[in-house]
Amino acid sequence: MPSVLPISTPDRTRLLAFALAVPALILALPGTLAFDPLPLSTSAGWAALALFPAAVLLPFLSLRSLPAPALLFAAPCLIAVAALVSDRGTDGFEERRALLLLVVSGVALLGGTLLSTRALTLFGDLLVGTSILFTGQGVLGAVFAGAEGAAGPLGNTGALSQAALPGAILGATQLLSPAPARRAVGALAAVSFAVHAGLAPVLAGMAAFAVGLLAWAALGPRGSRAPRLAIASLALVGPATLLAAPLSGGEDPDQPAAAIVGDTGGVAVRRLLWQRVPSLVFATPWLGAGPGQFQAAFPPHRDPAEIELSTHGRAAIAGTEVEHAHSDWLEAFAEYGLVGGGALVLLFVLALVFSATSLSSGSLPVGAAVIAVLANATVHCPLLANPAAAIPTWALLGVLLARARPVGVRFGLGTWSAALAGIALVTSVPSALALREHGELLARRQRLAAEFGPRLGEVRAASKRDHSWLEEGRLLRAALDVAPDSPLALTLHALRRGAMVRGASGGRRDARDAWGAVLAVRPFQVSALVNAGLHSDSPAERRALWEEAMWIDPGHPVVRENLARLELFEGSARIALEHIDALGTHASKEFLAELGARAILAGRATLGLELIARADPELIDLEAYSPSELLTLAKLARELDELRADALTCAAHTRWGLEHLSGGDAVHAITQFRQAVRFSKIHTGDGDPLTRLLLVASLQLADRTDEAEEELASIRMRDDDWAALPDNAREALEGLGVAAP
Repeated sequence: MPSVLPISTPDRTRLLAFALAVPALILALPGTLAFDPLPLSTSAGWAALALFPAAVLLPFLSLRSLPAPALLFAAPCLIAVAALVSDRGTDGFEERRALLLLVVSGVALLGGTLLSTRALTLFGDLLVGTSILFTGQGVLGAVFAGAEGAAGPLGNTGALSQAALPGAILGATQLLSPAPARRAVGALAAVSFAVHAGLAPVLAGMAAFAVGLLAWAALGPRGSRAPRLAIASLALVGPATLLAAPLSGGEDPDQPAAAIVGDTGGVAVRRLLWQRVPSLVFATPWLGAGPGQFQAAFPPHRDPAEIELSTHGRAAIAGTEVEHAHSDWLEAFAEYGLVGGGALVLLFVLALVFSATSLSSGSLPVGAAVIAVLANATVHCPLLANPAAAIPTWALLGVLLARARPVGVRFGLGTWSAALAGIALVTSVPSALALREHGELLARRQRLAAEFGPRLGEVRAASKRDHSWLEEGRLLRAALDVAPDSPLALTLHALRRGAMVRGASGGRRDARDAWGAVLAVRPFQVSALVNAGLHSDSPAERRALWEEAMWIDPGHPVVRENLARLELFEGSARIALEHIDALGTHASKEFLAELGARAILAGRATLGLELIARADPELIDLEAYSPSELLTLAKLARELDELRADALTCAAHTRWGLEHLSGGDAVHAITQFRQAVRFSKIHTGDGDPLTRLLLVASLQLADRTDEAEEELASIRMRDDDWAALPDNAREALEGLGVAAP
């Protein structure tokens, strides 16, 4: 009976080479991640499933010893296990994604150490072909569909460029091959990459491509440097394409250059972001925030200036979230701490050293690909976030470690490491299946949104329960069944609950609980804090949620507006005005006019008239208007703005009532205050507390104590209402047993 051991002969590792290339090939297929709103998490699931054959092969190959530097990878693995056991991370969904990526990266690293020369050639050829598949779709998409089409099968131009980079570099090196077919295919991969980087554009991809080619040319043997430098000139194709045929994308030329609202890219944004990463690192220095926890843990550490840039001056009203550190070198420390991050960064440094050594000997062109990816990793996260780029690069890094000189120390842990990697991947299969299915369900929901557009979020869709609304609900329920802690699925579910409240077919409590579920996994998500407050019945809870949101993002205009409204109706007029002043240019005329009218109807007449005057410079002296003038202005506004008309009418009657009250005419004051309360109740339900207190005082002064006590029973006085009352009104209320709060 034949033994299974012969499969360990060098030529048989070609099977392993093919198995290591399969995940990237699958992710490069057009339909794998189509419409997927979370391509990185879904691709982690696909990658783990696709790499399963490679993990099965490893224990049967002769991995009897392990290069010493490879043991550095054990540090983040142990920290990941500790994080999983301690359950210290809040975002379990992202934790599973990060753990899957860590497992497949380990399998790829071990697999790379086993590849023979022939297997490495096959692996390189497969990467070149995969690169063409990635960037070819991106180029065709850019030509026929513009900027959106340039994102290709991964749905993101940056991620696509990272995935195609190793193959593009290896393709360029094939231009020195004696075989015409290899030269042609290599040239196609290199040119396709450069053209895509120029069309999209992907500046980091252009730069990394240039770094890799220049390293290959400059560090290579002296005799071949001239032709290598000539080939390295391919790096100029990207900038030339950018200058010759930039994608317009249909942006308004008067808008800022950063065209994508909510995009957190750009040099200035990254610089501000990177400056704040150490704050997160030193919050949990030794073990880090945990695998996949960057997005959940980073918000309190963000720089307000970075948020302003990321939102393009608050053009993205909902705000932005930072998925990762936009640098593997920093992401390693943020999620795995000084211990795990230090080990990974040391491994990156050794990879650069080994790459340079291999290039100078002229033996391995893969060093150029590794250098290019690690250069890209200074401004992106191809190794710790993008499976399509991580698996090929870790495999190439394994190749370098196995052939590294003078570091030749090896440990007899190869078989054990291979077995552990295989076991880890096998036990990760349920998570991988869940992430893949979750992504497919949300992709179907995304197709539905593309078909029906805003209708999915409309109140009438919630109330009429039309087909698109019901189908979206079914898809979200199914997504939450397979991934109950998915932040995106929870957020979409919470938005549906909120729409059902507006459509009068659900309860505020249900919506509040739905947003609470989002906060359980993303406790610092500003949009969740805002929406949880909106659906809370408790003013104190609303204030607490919105103040926490303001602590995270001090300049968020929606948070400021909400706090201004809350203080206006439930708290202090002075604090409300502070929030309004802090809004600055974000306080629109429409907002000021509407809030001013509601302020009057809430009994804050002085503040309300000031806000209306701010909104309309022609009413600059509005506060000095007499009651008759206010009533005349209300009549003029009635046809255009009923809210403002009611507010001005309310203000007029309140002022008349105060005039009668100060003149000792309580009877006529009662009439005016009743009229003011009537208009206030149209918009505030119970009427404003201050005007009702004035009515109670007038009733008491008119010796109508029973009516006064009846009216008083349902009034909830605010902190500054007592100070706003005239002296005779306070004395009358004290006669009823009312005291200052």
